[in-house]
Amino acid sequence: MNPSIVLFDLGNVVLDWDPLHLYLKRFDEPAEARAFCADVCTLEWHTNHDRGVSFEDNAASLIAAHPHFEDHIRAWRKGWLDMFHGYVPGMPALMARLEEARVPLYGLSNLPAEIAAETFDVFPVVKL
Repeated sequence: MNPSIVLFDLGNVVLDWDPLHLYLKRFDEPAEARAFCADVCTLEWHTNHDRGVSFEDNAASLIAAHPHFEDHIRAWRKGWLDMFHGYVPGMPALMARLEEARVPLYGLSNLPAEIAAETFDVFPVVKL
């Protein structure tokens, strides 16, 4: 079977993304970083970014609830690119082979618009 197109999700399909990559650098103990991601800057909280809420607006309510973590909460935006650990292994080679075979490649993502361009600049396999 020859595909007529290929549609990739970006996060954790093409790009290795995990907020823990950032927070392991910001906390002294890995358990603290894991707890922070599980209890404060959760993936559920992050879905508001996916829905179009700005990083600044989304951070405001979380900072109000956890003022002692303000710097860590703001790091979600400031350290956005530190949440990536490159590409998912094998994906650039697979995408190159598909491109050589002239299979149209498309990406699907809920990547927040305010950080999309800088993210794409760092990962050239993902083209606009």
